[in-house]
Amino acid sequence: MRRAIVALFVALVAGARCMPSQSGLTASRGAAIRDSVGTALNDFRRYSAAAQWDSLMQLYSADSSFRWIENGRRVGIAGVRNALSGLPPTLRVETTYDSTEIAPVAPGIGVVTMYYQTRFVGSPTPVQFGGAMSMVWTHEPRGWRILSGHSSSATPFRPR
Repeated sequence: MRRAIVALFVALVAGARCMPSQSGLTASRGAAIRDSVGTALNDFRRYSAAAQWDSLMQLYSADSSFRWIENGRRVGIAGVRNALSGLPPTLRVETTYDSTEIAPVAPGIGVVTMYYQTRFVGSPTPVQFGGAMSMVWTHEPRGWRILSGHSSSATPFRPR
């Protein structure tokens, strides 16, 4: 399973890395996209850890083309809003990223791929999980926003 996820990420990142030269991105523009998307990704993690759900929600695009897939199921922007608004203010979500790749695709578009480990802190029953995530970030008038992406949690192997 992990090998399949790595293969998918490599294909995604390799494809995204091939595109900048075709889209006319300069090396300095690509570096600027990597830096600014990285800052937005850090904001995402910081807002979650501080239980700032309204601020976190602002990082998602309100564009009608928004798409998110979670563990194989499509979750629209309404689903994201409902999930975030349902979180108690005392719950913090701490996430660490591993093997993060930020690939500039075109002016104002960056693709992020990574593994993650998430831990809910302040919950009556501690919850931990991890998996893989990819995101397409787009630069909008209010800054970088998540336009689409996916997250999938590792499923333990269960012999039949």
